[in-house]
Amino acid sequence: MADRVIRELVNPLTEWVYVKPQCTVSELIQVFFKMQNFKEDKEPLVLVTDDRDHVVGIVTPVDILKVVEPTFMKPEYNCVVSWDGLFTQRCRNISDKLVSAIMRFPVIVRLDDNLMKAAHLVNKHGVDTILVVENDRPVGTINVDALFRAVAVAVA
Repeated sequence: MADRVIRELVNPLTEWVYVKPQCTVSELIQVFFKMQNFKEDKEPLVLVTDDRDHVVGIVTPVDILKVVEPTFMKPEYNCVVSWDGLFTQRCRNISDKLVSAIMRFPVIVRLDDNLMKAAHLVNKHGVDTILVVENDRPVGTINVDALFRAVAVAVA
């Protein structure tokens, strides 16, 4: 029995939202709030493109939350200290940061790759969303939820 391929589970990019690396986090947040996927609690993803419109990065709301967290609270420091006003202070501190400083380089699969490749990349890179491309152009995403549902089907 052949393994399933990404094409069967891809979440098509219905909204093509791009920003440039020079965009600020404050501007990026405004972009997210204008996105239909964000309003519908779907998987919002903003593509970061260079001057030739090549995808050089991606940003999700989770990536912004990672930047809000202070370094001393990261898991490797095992220190969870907080005080009143810290969250607001951190949010204000990152508002002028450039997207280039918070974007992550996209982990990519092709439509005809098998699901094992996607599962491997999720584990290897510690991401929950992978960009799916066809002919080197983004066509959608595949996420941990879709892969987990595929595991459930295979186990049943």
